Amino acid sequence: EQTSRLFAPEFANDVEGLALNRAADTLAIGMNGQIVLVDLSTESVIHTLSVEESERVFSLAFSPDDTQLVTLDTSGTIQIWDVATGEVIVTWDNFQYAHSPKWG
Repeated sequence: EQTSRLFAPEFANDVEGLALNRAADTLAIGMNGQIVLVDLSTESVIHTLSVEESERVFSLAFSPDDTQLVTLDTSGTIQIWDVATGEVIVTWDNFQYAHSPKWG
């Protein structure tokens, strides 16, 4: 039997985007000024990644090997993050017409 649970209700009003990795053990939550990576097996925060506080992260996608996360915020900034370290690998600005980054 599979069940659903509400995780982290304190985020409920702020969530702009979600991404689940392929292994289904890490959830990325995009919200005002941050991305929270959650280990679903322990329900603990792995990393809190900071972006411009005024920007909303609305689109997120894990790489096919789950080692990187691509994010897009409302200013058109695309960032690729290292999931293990929580560090930004690369940033591109001014992609106002991008909506849904995906890995090839």
